[in-house]
Amino acid sequence: MSSRVRIWPRRSGPAVVQYWHEQLDEQWVRVSDSVRDAFRCHLDDTAESLNMPGILELAVMVGAEATAPDHPAHDFFSQWQEKGVRELADRLGAGAKSGELKAGLDHENIARECAALDAGLRLQWLAAGRSFDLVAVMRSHPNRLMSSIAADGEGL
Repeated sequence: MSSRVRIWPRRSGPAVVQYWHEQLDEQWVRVSDSVRDAFRCHLDDTAESLNMPGILELAVMVGAEATAPDHPAHDFFSQWQEKGVRELADRLGAGAKSGELKAGLDHENIARECAALDAGLRLQWLAAGRSFDLVAVMRSHPNRLMSSIAADGEGL
């Protein structure tokens, strides 16, 4: 049995990250059907998490460790990540049907791009010693994205 397997149940970090993810899931459910509102909510959630010392650091660290297939938290993190991509893809699809977004978009690819950018920026922010405004940099992507995929051509 690897040391990672043995320490998972004893460490409070993964449980804290799981609780934080559950809270984010609850907030996501309350967001309107608007794709813009979903992106704005995500940015607000990120800004709020910066007021919880160590939570992003812990989430990035545990999430990276959990990419290993033998990690005890692998299934949780894999399922949570896929759920997020699926929910954003569904919201993008609904936005296209409602006329908020242009037709003919690849919703899953856009959702994966957003998830990857989010994870990468959090990692860069930590590696750079928190030396840049994470939320401002994160905001620039959905703003540009919405400008190119929104039916009205407007950003956030």
